[in-house]
Amino acid sequence: ANVGTFRDTRHHGHLELVHDITTAHITVIAHMASLSAEEEELHLALALSASEATPSPPAVQAAVAPPPPAPPATLSGAQLRQRSQTQKWGGTRRVGPNTRSDQNKCHRIENSTLAKAYNSTTDEDIKREIMRFNLSKDNAFHGANNKEHTAMERAFRNRNQDKGPTATQYDRKADMLLTAISNLCHYKDDYSTKTCVHILKTLKDESPRYNEIVAGLKKSSFSAPAIKAVIDEARQSEQEHGHGHANGRGQAAEDPTVKAKAKAAAAAAQEMEDRSYAVALDLQEKERRSVAAKKGWETRHRNEAAADSRTAAAGRASASSRVAEAEAASRRRSDAAMKGWETRHRNQTTVA
Repeated sequence: ANVGTFRDTRHHGHLELVHDITTAHITVIAHMASLSAEEEELHLALALSASEATPSPPAVQAAVAPPPPAPPATLSGAQLRQRSQTQKWGGTRRVGPNTRSDQNKCHRIENSTLAKAYNSTTDEDIKREIMRFNLSKDNAFHGANNKEHTAMERAFRNRNQDKGPTATQYDRKADMLLTAISNLCHYKDDYSTKTCVHILKTLKDESPRYNEIVAGLKKSSFSAPAIKAVIDEARQSEQEHGHGHANGRGQAAEDPTVKAKAKAAAAAAQEMEDRSYAVALDLQEKERRSVAAKKGWETRHRNEAAADSRTAAAGRASASSRVAEAEAASRRRSDAAMKGWETRHRNQTTVA
């Protein structure tokens, strides 16, 4: 119902009328110093009538977003991959199509691990965020060595300490996992803490080596107590099963400084390789453009030469035509002059 509040006050000969209709405020100030009491009442009634006849504007309030779609209760690995590639479930950060025929979309945290995380929770928010994260740029990339990537993931899942990943495989996969976990924590608008916690718990339960990666996370890099608790669980599991920090290959743990330097060197080498590849692609593109430009110039040159030839031929034909017409006209004039002379000569002869 509309609630009207009226205040009749006089300030230096002015009548102020305030009429509140729900959240709309209509203020009418009438200069009525010289009006009679009857005229003031008439103006007041007219103002009230106009305010009540005007429809009240809608209340200003935050737009209520429609509820997000309910995700399926369970998904297979293939179904998770397929849905993660759609705009509806994957969102705007998903990885685009492969740019080369030898590329594949590779995961940092495996699709199978995320499918297991998806199916082991009833929280719809977590399910939606897992689909959004799965093939996003935060967890996926274009890779040209998919077989090597698959072999690396199988080695990490192998529970036999003697058949684990090589040192190179371990370091590469560890870097991928750290990047994915960091992205989960960094993009807070896309992924909640509870989703990060659930994925980390699922990951550490996949195999001792995955557990070791989670145990090796720096707690100081995370502010959420729930994430730090998962790291503590992984470290406790390491101690209970006697893994220590044997890097998942049954070998003594490396000096952190040496390992950090090795990782930095590997990253630098990878960056150099990426730059070299980018330079090669740039040179290839420039060469392609140069060839295309040369072909374009040759085509334009041929077209211009052909046009010039046609113009010259048309000019020659026109000149020849004009010469022939001039000669014909000259002959006609000569014949006419001759006929005229002969006519005059006959006339003179006849007169004589």
